[in-house]
Parts: sequence; structure tokens; C-alpha cells
Amino acid sequence: MKKFIALIFLTLIELNITACLETSLEPEENKEILGIWVEKNRDSTLTLEREAELDKDKYGFIIEPSGKFTERKNSGWCGTPPITYANFDGNWEYSIDSLLNIEVEYWGGMTNYKMEILSIKDDELVVKFIYNN
Repeated sequence: MKKFIALIFLTLIELNITACLETSLEPEENKEILGIWVEKNRDSTLTLEREAELDKDKYGFIIEPSGKFTERKNSGWCGTPPITYANFDGNWEYSIDSLLNIEVEYWGGMTNYKMEILSIKDDELVVKFIYNN
């Protein structure tokens, strides 16, 4: 009988730990990052504002709860003005320590990078991009 009670107790502990691990990897606690973000200011970091739609002449992105990521950026290899923008499809995944893993198309193929969320308040998001060399 003691073995049976111990087995039930251990099973309940394992289920509880598994449930906690699964929920900690979900972006539920980070719902504020979802939405449409458009560039406001760029220096060593990027400051974005929450908007109703992407601006046709500015950098921006859409973070959807389904994991879909749409990035509006330079549509060609030339970065001198005037810049032509286009939308590129990709995916995002919440990582740890306020990092998002991004995989997205660009004019030359696919790219992967991390986006570190430095701050988010009201309708303003500040991020820093981390690229793999």
C-alpha cells in the first residue's frame, strides 16, 4: 500500500512539474508583444510604436499569437534611399530571458536572428537584434 501511495504521489509531482515546464515556454505571460509594430527611432536599439497597420515606407513587423511573423523591410540589396519596402513571411518563437527566435525571408533567401526585448510599456517596444555570425 505504501508503494502505491508513493507511486501516486510521484505521478502527481511529475504531472505538476511537466505542466509548469510547458506553460513557462509559452508566451502567455508576454501577450503584450503581440501586434503590429512600426519603427519610431533607431540607434543602437530600435524603438517601435504599436500601430493599426504597417507603414508602407517604414520598417516594422507583425507578431501573431500563432507564431507567424511578418517583417516589413528593404525589398532589395541596395540600402541607399529611396528604399523600397516589402513584407516577408516568417516565424517567431519565444525563448528565454526576453528573447524571440526569428526565422524570416528576405530578398536573398532566409535569415535567422534573435530579438531581445529591452522594454515594453504601453504602446512602445524597444528591441535589440542579435545576429549569428
